Amino acid sequence: MSDSLILNHIWRIVYSIILLYRESLFAKLLGGFSDKAKTWLKGSAVWNFLARTERTSFAAACGSSIVRGATFVLAAPFILLGKTYRGLSVYLENSLFWRALKAFLSKFEILIGAYLLLQTIIPHQYWHNQYALAASLLLAALLLVRRSYDTDAALSSASVAAMKTSSSSISVAGVRGHGSSYGKGRADFVFFLYLLILFLSSVTSIVPSDSIRIFTVNMIPLILMLIMVDVIRERKQLDRIICFLIAGVSLASLYGIWQYINGIPVDESMVDVTVSGSISRAFATMGNPNNYAEYLVLAIPFYAAAFLNTKKVPGKLAVAALALLPILNLYLTQSRSSWLGFALAACVFIFIVERRLIPIMAIAAVAAYPLLPSSIKDRLATIGRDSSSRYRVNIWQGSFRILKDYWVTGIGTGPMPFMKLFRRYSTFTDLPAHSHMFPMQVWLETGIAGFTAFFWMMARLFKKGVTVVFRHNNKDMKYYIAASMAAITGVTFIGIFEYVWFYPRVYALFWIITGILMISLNIAADGRGSDVMPHKEEQAS
Repeated sequence: MSDSLILNHIWRIVYSIILLYRESLFAKLLGGFSDKAKTWLKGSAVWNFLARTERTSFAAACGSSIVRGATFVLAAPFILLGKTYRGLSVYLENSLFWRALKAFLSKFEILIGAYLLLQTIIPHQYWHNQYALAASLLLAALLLVRRSYDTDAALSSASVAAMKTSSSSISVAGVRGHGSSYGKGRADFVFFLYLLILFLSSVTSIVPSDSIRIFTVNMIPLILMLIMVDVIRERKQLDRIICFLIAGVSLASLYGIWQYINGIPVDESMVDVTVSGSISRAFATMGNPNNYAEYLVLAIPFYAAAFLNTKKVPGKLAVAALALLPILNLYLTQSRSSWLGFALAACVFIFIVERRLIPIMAIAAVAAYPLLPSSIKDRLATIGRDSSSRYRVNIWQGSFRILKDYWVTGIGTGPMPFMKLFRRYSTFTDLPAHSHMFPMQVWLETGIAGFTAFFWMMARLFKKGVTVVFRHNNKDMKYYIAASMAAITGVTFIGIFEYVWFYPRVYALFWIITGILMISLNIAADGRGSDVMPHKEEQAS
């Protein structure tokens, strides 16, 4: 950092502010209250629950014969693929095409990153879910090809080990650690529970045909997420995926700025001109300013993570410059809920990375509010007064009535079940496709079981993330964990006012980031033991 005069001066100013804050009466009072709260909490059931290390795999969580049997069933196809490859290896290994394919598949994270880049930059009018489904299935097929020779290597190693120990059997455990997904649980086991409930809610829907169609579309990012969690095992692989994400969002942001400069017609269906005036709202490649803003809130925290992970000053300056593009685009979307969601995401990120800055940021935010452009303050002041707010309230009222009758079983995934029932439960003249509230829509579609499974999964992941960052101070993955948790928190807050999963690309990025969080936790666990146990020196202390 000393190589940059500008950054040096900025750091000195920030450090001086931190020193002044530490010596202030407010900091002492806050520190005293924090110490007192820790004294009250320590030893309580709540404290013990938060401090307890979460288990990371399905087998570790259950440890039952059912799980072992399921693991064997999952292992069988990969073992079969491995044996098939061994039978064909004489012919395949001499093939130039096969050697080229193996080299290509050795950088699987680049394929995932390329998909993420295309998902971000392709304009809305050219984006089709069928292409996304084909791409995810292609990636799954390529993964199976890769697993064929990965499993063969695992089987060969297991055979050698069996000969040395005079054992004639090759167990599933014998191929662990060789890159096979069945050998070691990488995704949180509650995710598979949620996936099962999602499937059941689709086939038992009040409009099964539409729900099964939506379930198929929804499987695209879920397949991609499982591939990511299975393949990405190292920090440098994750770095490449984040680079693709930043590249895609930066290019889309440039397009959004170009779009705004060339003039965007005022869409009166997206803004109440009687309250907000005639404002143009950028949407870049997403087709809708609210959807685009949600996508940006999910992506921007990773610019901060990349900035902090970059060691050299030129790299930091480049990331900081690129980050200005999506932030400007977020402003140009004029999405009020996304502005607030972004502010919350920033607070979560700062809290995880450097908690001591939170009071300073709070004071700075209050002091800076009068300095905000009038366009932002005027736009925020319209919350609750415009037709958009009244529109949502009317939809929520009808949705709550539906939920009252279907809170146990749910109505099924997709817009058709909701539209079929909404007319019966509301006198509202419009017929919306969803409830305009993310938690409520999850509950409506999948019932109490799906709602509980989804938020239980997120609570488990967040708890693991807090454990890794605060209890074990794992710096290697700290910033990616912080960015993932901040992004999910920010977009979930937006979900109070919007159904953020309605647009497929936002839904896809949500699950990709959930996958990044799982991957980050797995990498941290692999470096500190399967349960993220402390180092020996920590245990001794």
